[in-house]
Amino acid sequence: MIYRISVPATSANMGSGFDCMGIALNMYNTFEVHSSSYPMHFEWVNDGYNICEKENLVLRSIIDTLKDYNISPPNCKIVMKECEIPISRGLGSSGAAIIAGVCIAHILAKLPIDKNLILKKACEIEGHPDNVVPGVLGGMTISNKKGNDFIFSKVDFPDDLSFLAVIPPYTMDTKKSREVLPKSYERETCVSGIAKAALLINSFSKKDYSLLRDSLDDQIHQPYRLPLLKDWDKIFALMRSTGSLGEFVSGSGSTLMGIYSKSSSINLDLFNSSLSKLESGFLSKLLDIDNEGLKIEMIH
Repeated sequence: MIYRISVPATSANMGSGFDCMGIALNMYNTFEVHSSSYPMHFEWVNDGYNICEKENLVLRSIIDTLKDYNISPPNCKIVMKECEIPISRGLGSSGAAIIAGVCIAHILAKLPIDKNLILKKACEIEGHPDNVVPGVLGGMTISNKKGNDFIFSKVDFPDDLSFLAVIPPYTMDTKKSREVLPKSYERETCVSGIAKAALLINSFSKKDYSLLRDSLDDQIHQPYRLPLLKDWDKIFALMRSTGSLGEFVSGSGSTLMGIYSKSSSINLDLFNSSLSKLESGFLSKLLDIDNEGLKIEMIH
């Protein structure tokens, strides 16, 4: 029996939803668990993603989860197949690896595949739920830490919106992007952030997209992170000129995201032609919401 696991990319923060909002998108990392006569080992289909053991979050999450049940890793082969989520680009690659590792541990331990248990452990390892929750549950979610636990809720996200991800050729270190943030904020800034986050949810709920650009205009993290991202202003301007409803930094960067109505089809060839004039290496990808989240299949 082979188990195939698929985890979607995620985009956290979404402007004013700093550290609490996230959405799952239809770009995936896929893994397989095979029986083997050898101790647990990894096989990489794409050598470009071959990560050393020390940095392998899938492996670390497997071992961490199995320790909870006092189980040693059994003999098995874990195949790292399609890795569509770029590493350290603000699209939830770390969260996806942790989710996959926790899920694989449950399979190896022959535990029930319970998304709530996987979610709880993955949040514990990651520390922040904003990427992990949509990665497991799919859709758009709001989440928060409550003591040692996490609370979350899914948002009824409209089906007439798409996301255009502009992925730079350079990575962004999450630790560095957090270091540039202020240690404290003025009350007015906090109140404005709360209002914009509420407006953002209401704009999706009521399909009032005239609110999107203003509600995404965050003052908590984006003004401090955007200067770290090359040509961000030109890319946002390009998104606006091609019909975007709003723009934001995906996660802590380096990916920039635009929200588009599906009814106004974007000319990707024209967009990419203009994008290529900024700097070589930028990629754009038109994405839809993934409503399923973590997916586990058994293959005979």
